[in-house]
Amino acid sequence: MAMIQKALITGFGDESKITVVQEEIRAPAANEVQVEVEFCGFSGADINMRRGTYPMQEKPLFTPGYCFVGRVSANGSRSNQVSQRRQSSLSVDLRSGSRANQCP
Repeated sequence: MAMIQKALITGFGDESKITVVQEEIRAPAANEVQVEVEFCGFSGADINMRRGTYPMQEKPLFTPGYCFVGRVSANGSRSNQVSQRRQSSLSVDLRSGSRANQCP
């Protein structure tokens, strides 16, 4: 397993509730892909989740992430919609695993 860095929302509130952690990333499940992230950002949705004002959000601890650019580094056994090493801009809900958008 590879080590990754990710943002973690530790509680509702201001920027002090964001921390960066290192952890091992598991292999992608059957219907998932793993993306090597090159650039990412905090969108308005992420900021509102941190503040605790986003509709139907989960409680902290959670990893935000609706926007990033990267390359698919591994496909799950039943995932073939995105070819490996193809650079993509994805809009993804990391909590539900649903892909909203892919731009080549």
